Amino acid sequence: MSSTSLADCVYADNPPGTYRDPNDTSRFLPCEIGFYQDQSGQFFCISCGDPKSFRTESVGATSNSSCKFYCPAGQQKNPNANVCEQCPKGFYRDGSKYFDPCDSCPKSYTTAQPGAVSELNCSICESLFFFTFN
Repeated sequence: MSSTSLADCVYADNPPGTYRDPNDTSRFLPCEIGFYQDQSGQFFCISCGDPKSFRTESVGATSNSSCKFYCPAGQQKNPNANVCEQCPKGFYRDGSKYFDPCDSCPKSYTTAQPGAVSELNCSICESLFFFTFN
């Protein structure tokens, strides 16, 4: 039997990883980077915590295990703890690779100091010098 009244209609629950648009509750929006939602039918997403330390890798996260510790450009996560360490000399990490370790400079290139934030910080070793990983 079909309904003849709009009052009989109900919205479908939005799935985990989404929330209802506050301006149009029939629309579902994905949780933004740094947020997750593990239940359906919700009107908000849950924050991962400090946005300077924790974020999700993509939109639409469905559990708090999607929240990961990350470090700013020029630093990488210590493999044994949620602390950041500067990229050593000869390495760099730009701001787009939140969860990756530092990248090494091309062969025969190094950085002037630790904490480089771009491959542009890598420069060729001066003549009579060579690069070592000491």
